[in-house]
Amino acid sequence: MKNVLFTALIYILICPFIHGQDNEIDAKINSIKEYLQNGGDLNKQEEYGSYYYQDFIWDFGFHCDTTELPIVEFLIEQDQKLQDPFFFTGDPCLEMRNYIFYYVQLLQEDGHDIKRKTLKNLIDIYFLPDGYSEESYINHFDFYDKSPLMYACEMQNKKLIKYLLSNDANPQLKNKKGQKASDFCENEEFKKILK
Repeated sequence: MKNVLFTALIYILICPFIHGQDNEIDAKINSIKEYLQNGGDLNKQEEYGSYYYQDFIWDFGFHCDTTELPIVEFLIEQDQKLQDPFFFTGDPCLEMRNYIFYYVQLLQEDGHDIKRKTLKNLIDIYFLPDGYSEESYINHFDFYDKSPLMYACEMQNKKLIKYLLSNDANPQLKNKKGQKASDFCENEEFKKILK
């Protein structure tokens, strides 16, 4: 009984905070909708050189505020391509590795041509040992239960697959559904690279 009461108390304390965050996210999305309906431009430059859309997702990346991901998803769904979509890479925030490749995938689906150098930099900064991290996260599974290698296969990016493999990405690792990287590859040639 004590456990039930304790759990209920925690829920009562946390619930307004969670709903408060949801309301804030919804308010930001509604504000963007209104801005766009009035002919606004997401890529309009603000006073300090940032883009209009960045005012809505400024914590995304800089402070690891994953609650902002719905705003990012909404922005990417719009017809206007985001300029400088990797504005946060100059200030690495390691918790971003939990959704960085999902974000890359969203951008690619939106028609962004993500350069190989950018992808390599993302791997170097967020997944390989360096000044920010002493261990390799190359075989790390993100919030969507995928490894960088699985995303590379899904994106059909041969150079990225090879770069990940050269940095000890394990093609035999399985996620919770029992899927390996090869299960995300449609291309038979890429599947052979993974063996």
